[in-house]
Amino acid sequence: MSYYLIFTIVLYIFSYTFYVNCSHGLGHKAEYLQLRRFIPCAILAVLPMYLVNESLLSPQYLLSFLVGVSWITAYPLFYYLTYHKISSDFGFHLDTVFGLYIIGWLISLKLLVQAFNIFPAITLSLISIMEYMLLALPLFQASYYLLYGTCVSTGAVTMIFETYTNEVIEYLKSMPLAVRIGTLILNIALLSAFLYFNLTSETSITAPLLPNLAIIIAVTLFLTYYLWNNKKGVFIRTGLIELVLDVKDYL
Repeated sequence: MSYYLIFTIVLYIFSYTFYVNCSHGLGHKAEYLQLRRFIPCAILAVLPMYLVNESLLSPQYLLSFLVGVSWITAYPLFYYLTYHKISSDFGFHLDTVFGLYIIGWLISLKLLVQAFNIFPAITLSLISIMEYMLLALPLFQASYYLLYGTCVSTGAVTMIFETYTNEVIEYLKSMPLAVRIGTLILNIALLSAFLYFNLTSETSITAPLLPNLAIIIAVTLFLTYYLWNNKKGVFIRTGLIELVLDVKDYL
C-alpha cells in the first residue's frame, strides 16, 4: 500500500509543481483549484495497478506512464519557453488532467483485456497503436520546437490545413535522405516497442478479482466519457487540440 501511495504523492507533486512553474499570471484561486483537482487525477493514474497488486515497473504500465507524462509536459513546456517573456497570463491545467487520466485509462484497458481474456493479442495490439499515436503528438511538438525554436502556433496549424497533399509529398522529397530514413526507422522502432512490451509482459493478476475488477471497470467507463466526450471531453480542451480545433473552425 505504501509503495503505491508514495508514487501517487510523488506523481501529484510533480504534476502540480510543473503546472505552476510552466504557467504565468495564476492567481491564488487558480492555484488552489488545481491543487485540489490534481488529487483524483493522480490517484486514478495509480489505482488500477494497486487494485491488481501489480508492479509500477511493469513495462505495460511504464508505456502508459510515458504517454501520460508526455502530455503533461509537452504543450505547456514549449508554450512557456516560447512566450514566457512576452505573455503574462497563461496556463494549461487540462493538459495535466489529461496526462494523468490517460495513464489510468490506458492501463485499465490493458488490465481488463487480460483479466477477461478479450482476444488479448488483437486488443493489446490496438491499444499499443493507440499509445503510439498519442505519443506521436507530443513528439511532433518537441520536433517542431527543436526545428523552429517555437511551439506549434496558429500559423503553423493554419499552414498544415492549407497545404495540399502534393505539396506535402514534395516537401518530404526535399528533405535529406538520412532524415527521411531516420524518421521512418524511429517510428517503426517506437511502434514495435509498444507492441512488443505490451504483448510480451502480460500481468499476473493476484488481487481479489471481483470487487477490484468492478472498480477498474467503473474507472474505465468514467474516464472514457470524461476524456473523449466530443463536447466537453478533456482531450478536446488540451492546449494543442484546442488550438487545432480553433483554427479548423476559423477556416
